[in-house]
Amino acid sequence: MHTLLRFTLAAAIATSVLACRDDLAPTAITPPAQASKDFVVVPITIDWNQFVEITAGDNFTCARRLSGIVLCWGENTAGQTGRTASPRDCYGLRTVLCTAAPSIVSKQGGWLLASKVDAGGNHACVVDLNKNPWCWGAGDAGQLGIAPVWVTSALPTLVAGPITVNTISAGTNSTCAQLTNGDISCWGLINFAATPVKFTNSPGTIRSLAVGAMHACFIPFQQMSVTCFGEDREGQGGHAPTTPPFVTTQPTLFGSNVASVVTQDNTTCVNQFSGTVQCAGFNTVGMLGNGNVSIGSSTVPVDVGANGVAQALGAVTVGKEHACALDPSGAAFCWGNGKKGELGDGRNQSSPVPVAVAGGHTFVGIAAGFHHTCAITTSEIWCWGDNFFSQLGIYSAPTPGTPSRAL
Repeated sequence: MHTLLRFTLAAAIATSVLACRDDLAPTAITPPAQASKDFVVVPITIDWNQFVEITAGDNFTCARRLSGIVLCWGENTAGQTGRTASPRDCYGLRTVLCTAAPSIVSKQGGWLLASKVDAGGNHACVVDLNKNPWCWGAGDAGQLGIAPVWVTSALPTLVAGPITVNTISAGTNSTCAQLTNGDISCWGLINFAATPVKFTNSPGTIRSLAVGAMHACFIPFQQMSVTCFGEDREGQGGHAPTTPPFVTTQPTLFGSNVASVVTQDNTTCVNQFSGTVQCAGFNTVGMLGNGNVSIGSSTVPVDVGANGVAQALGAVTVGKEHACALDPSGAAFCWGNGKKGELGDGRNQSSPVPVAVAGGHTFVGIAAGFHHTCAITTSEIWCWGDNFFSQLGIYSAPTPGTPSRAL
């Protein structure tokens, strides 16, 4: 399930940190000793510790620094925080394995530096700086991409292949990736495979890939429209109402102005180039965000916003029963189920239209989980909602429904 950023990273910067340590990362690029006398070279300061990506699973969260270091926290019953040994420190239940604070994910022999991280239901996957895919956590449906199907691993493990990938997305119990040869391969419940199996021939380079419960969507780079495949009983594929319940790769009704797509379970939302958000699929507690709670689902995408007016939003993230996005200034808005404070407005109430998250923070990324939400500034992590599994990154009771700083 994807969480989108408000800026893009250069691959050249990412690859230059392959061997750097988080606490000893370089802070500047120094110009050559001999510069032209015709201009002044100004050093470019780079903060390798800044947060650039955040993603949430059911009851855990992961964030990535510019250096490539990945940190995870929350429930760890299946090793989904990437820790081989975890203290019994869930805030709500002391006998369940949890990681109570953001902790660095390591592979055998050292840290796992990544250019992409995505959390599924109870597993997570990354693309390392050499385009190798790694996954960890629950593997009962084959979602880790390693045989046998029932393998669960707290230690990040290379997906079977070997394969190299451009991007990866973890869904509820499935994972899909675009390989460097252009094909899209999936594994897990979505195609009942324990290792990567080609699902589509190369659609060309894709700009966005998102996996839900039993469906997946992608956007070819040369296009601005969404293509989805898989389960569509709740309209999560954004297809016409007459579409069969399970479909092969087909265009959707999201239109031709789409910048990126995100999904979790049976709801799919897109960011449009016009600066608004559309959603389709399951409408639990109004999580489509258009104020209509009279329908249980919609195959036709609807604009997110009150009174039929699309609100200026982007960087949308879809949780289990709620969704969130950022406005052009970086302020966070959430809608859907808010009974455990996951909307962040301090009311612990649901809302079928976007409500402003309290605190006045300016975020660069946001991620919705089961009953919690986390967001990042360039230097901080803030979370709100349910903290039973310490998924807010703190070991204490948070202020009901308002952001608490995790790091």
